[in-house]
Amino acid sequence: MNSHFPLGDINPIKYFYLVASVTGVLFALIAPVENIPFLLHIFNWQLQAFIPISLIIVAHISLLKTQVFCKQHQWIQLLVSGITGSIAFAPVALTIDIFIVGEGFPADFWYELGDEAAAVIPPVTVFWMLINLPWLVGLEYQKKASNDPEIQTPKDESKNRLHQLPAFLMNTPITTLSDVMSLSAQLHYLEVATRDKKHLVLYSLATAIDELPDDLGIQTHRSHWVATQYIADIKKLGRQGEAILTNNTAIPISRAKFNDVYRAFVQLDD
Repeated sequence: MNSHFPLGDINPIKYFYLVASVTGVLFALIAPVENIPFLLHIFNWQLQAFIPISLIIVAHISLLKTQVFCKQHQWIQLLVSGITGSIAFAPVALTIDIFIVGEGFPADFWYELGDEAAAVIPPVTVFWMLINLPWLVGLEYQKKASNDPEIQTPKDESKNRLHQLPAFLMNTPITTLSDVMSLSAQLHYLEVATRDKKHLVLYSLATAIDELPDDLGIQTHRSHWVATQYIADIKKLGRQGEAILTNNTAIPISRAKFNDVYRAFVQLDD
């Protein structure tokens, strides 16, 4: 799996677990110490941080395999995966309270489980959405590029780049760049669409576009890019629009991008 992160050159797993670990330490320091040793108190909060983030990541990756989930807005996807992972964490959190914190087995287990779920679902879900906020607002961290002119590749070398397979295609069965019809951001993933298939890779849309030849396609929306050769028609929908591809797929066009996409389509048609 490609390790690129929508924030740029940051490994997503390292990012998630670093934030979770720091959060666990902070909560351990401000939360009252139960009748347990302090180191066990720290360990307890690390578990309370690492386990839910792991469950949510698994839930999100699993849900991305369904078309219904992928079609939802990114905020909805985060909310659903956050709630799903939080629900899975509730019985784990109760188990931690029983055996590590030492609260003992409850008289009414199902009542306590419901109470635990009500206590963990809101904060864990909000935490999940907050740590993904940088991705949603388009922030990216990029390593400083080398100043060596022999290493740098000029962006205007479109013809040469057309024959080079971009890094985001390395983990797909696609072997020819001209087969790529469109790219769409799916939270932390990039959906690469060909005529008859779609592939998900862990990649940033902005980074993928930067790897493509400038004359190969155009970004129609902050979350979408299309290859101009596959645009069959342009439709106006209120202040926005749609690019209809040759396989009848409709790609959204934002109001800000509509004129640019339309001009690219007209030039292609001419």
